[in-house]
Amino acid sequence: MDEDYIKNLQKGSYSDFNKLYNLYANRLYGFAYNLTHSSDMAEEIVQEVFLKIWQIREHISPDYSFHSLLFTIAKNKFLNSLRKQISLCSYDEYTAHFNSISYSENTIENDIAFKELNDKIIQAKEKLSHRQKEIFEMSKEQNLSNQEIASRLHISEQSVRNQLSCALKVLKEELIKIGICFIFIYTNGPKY
Repeated sequence: MDEDYIKNLQKGSYSDFNKLYNLYANRLYGFAYNLTHSSDMAEEIVQEVFLKIWQIREHISPDYSFHSLLFTIAKNKFLNSLRKQISLCSYDEYTAHFNSISYSENTIENDIAFKELNDKIIQAKEKLSHRQKEIFEMSKEQNLSNQEIASRLHISEQSVRNQLSCALKVLKEELIKIGICFIFIYTNGPKY
């Protein structure tokens, strides 16, 4: 059945495009929602996937699994969104957001989400070497400058920067692996 729709889609049939959309949109939404835990993001991913399908329609092979194509595009859209948000958001901004929330009916949910986030950060920090963890905590949790850390640990500022860079890379990879849906990472610039 998909093959006929795809062949017509290749020729620019908007009607067959709609038929494919109606067949797959709900399943794709469910998949995207499981990745993002956000209905807005899931809807956006579904729209972007089908926009992409329309743009590449002439190159879609009826012999290839349309289902696999859709879900691969959706996964890639999610990962690209994740990468962008990781570089845009910082943990400091995330914690500032939680600290600024006034008491409301969502406060308990926010507190639970924040606790879960901190638990995952603690879990991810276990992958760091002792020195990386020490420097990371001094920089990001105690807000010490690279110069202050270097002075306290009797190492060069360059060593501090190198260790911090390695720690951030490890944390970023670990948090992505364990499925952080709050898209963040400690990305503030160096402190001097």
